[in-house]
Amino acid sequence: MIDHARLEALRGELDGVDARMLELMAARQRLVEAVAEVKGRHAPLRDRVREQAILARISAAAVDAGLSPKIAVPVWRRLLEVSVEHERRVLERAEDAAACCGCRDPLG
Repeated sequence: MIDHARLEALRGELDGVDARMLELMAARQRLVEAVAEVKGRHAPLRDRVREQAILARISAAAVDAGLSPKIAVPVWRRLLEVSVEHERRVLERAEDAAACCGCRDPLG
């Protein structure tokens, strides 16, 4: 039999973790935007060596944190991909004020 009270309590805890993750992801996005501004068009968007180093670091840190690397690495790989795309759009926006990736649009 399902303990509905316990289930709801756990779901509430998950919601709290999700909220903290969103705050951290927003902070990361702001840093990606700052990196884009510093690099401008003078550096390539992707640094594959750095990306591989990040994924290796995340894999090891996941193990230390008790998180399966099979969860952490694909999540970070996708995070890196969308961050590069966001950085590209930030640079386009800097060149063309009408360009926007939707990052400030709550429905975008």
